[in-house]
Amino acid sequence: MRSKGYQKKGVSRRTFLKLSGALGLATSVNFPGVVLGKEPEKIKVGAVWPLSGLLAKGGDASKVGGEIAISEINAAGGIKSLGGAKIELLIGDSQSKSEIGMGEEERLIQRGVAAMVGCWSSDITLAATQVAAKYGVPHIVDMATAPEI
Repeated sequence: MRSKGYQKKGVSRRTFLKLSGALGLATSVNFPGVVLGKEPEKIKVGAVWPLSGLLAKGGDASKVGGEIAISEINAAGGIKSLGGAKIELLIGDSQSKSEIGMGEEERLIQRGVAAMVGCWSSDITLAATQVAAKYGVPHIVDMATAPEI
């Protein structure tokens, strides 16, 4: 039995576990970099559009739209939930061909993109999204009309 006025020195096991968990979580989301004023890493987003070939006009319009959106997000301070991380757009040209679109999708995924967007044409989109699914990378479809998509 403890007498009145006795205080245990050190950190309790419960406090230690709470602090360890908080430190682990903070480390996993780049918290130290934000606290120290370091610029968060850019978030790479890949995009495959038909920038040449028969479908180039539509692909170019999608590219311009994507660039404007990313420019506005970055100018507004980036992704707030990620400490203001900016988005970097990596672009691939499908040349209006499905097999090239698949290759471009894989190339951008190998460069470390967090997500993909595109491919404007349904047949290119169907092929490219299979590559994204293979690697577990999300692919946002910007323009396609095939019911399978």
